[in-house]
Formats: sequence, C-alpha cells, structure tokens
Amino acid sequence: MVEKSKVFVYGTLRTGFGNNGYFLKNSTLLGRCTIKGGVALVDLGAFPALVLIDAAKAAELRAGVVRGEVWEVDAATLSELDRLEGVPTFYYRTHIQTQYGQAATYAMNSDILANELPIVDNGLWHGQPDEEAFFRSNLVYTRVGKGVGK
Repeated sequence: MVEKSKVFVYGTLRTGFGNNGYFLKNSTLLGRCTIKGGVALVDLGAFPALVLIDAAKAAELRAGVVRGEVWEVDAATLSELDRLEGVPTFYYRTHIQTQYGQAATYAMNSDILANELPIVDNGLWHGQPDEEAFFRSNLVYTRVGKGVGK
C-alpha cells in the first residue's frame, strides 16, 4: 500500500502554473482551500512565500488569508517537493489544518517580513479569474491553530 500525504500549495504548484504539471502530475487534487488566521502571503516576484505569524501581526499587515489547493501525494512526490522548496534551508515544511484534514505546506521564517516585501492581501498569488470567482463565492475557511510552524 502506498503511503499518501496531503499538501497545501499556494504558488507555482497550483493548477495552471509551471511546477504543477511536472511535480503533481501523478497526484490527486482534493480541492481549493482558504487558510485564515495567523498567516501572510508574501510576493517574492517569481513565487510567493507563506509565513506563519500571530493574528495581531496578520491584522497589522492586512494579511491573514492564503488561498490555494490541497493535493494528495505519495512519499516520493513529497520528497521531490521538499527538494523543490529547498527544505530546510529556504522553506521549511510544517502542517496546517484544512477542510481536507491535516496537510503539509511550505513556509518561510517570519524574519522575511523585515524586508518589507509586498503582502498579497487577498491571499491569492497571481490569481486566475476562475479562482477569484470561486473564492468569492465559496468562503470556506480553515483557521490556523496555535503553535503551528516556527
């Protein structure tokens, strides 16, 4: 039996973006998902970074929401994603609660916020029109629990 894990993706691994077809081609999309609470999505230009922060800091930054997709992946794919994301030197892998259950995701240390990079205030990095309409009409949120991340 093949061990499966859930992964929340919010950038270039989403459907329609360059890394999706290569890294997730043998994986199953469970659906779109919105994470709300102590999170910020930082625009790094070619890709975004999810940062786990406390709710007060999220409110201060006008952040607090990240939109993406949850995928079911096998162990080999999860290992490939770790390499893509530069774990543990660039991103780190952590777990968050989604409407599909616990899911791994990739985050950056909150020190990145000191660089005054742009925050994606609607939580949807380079959103496509169908995604924006979906997230406006299907307000399904999952709060990030305390003590998650670094």
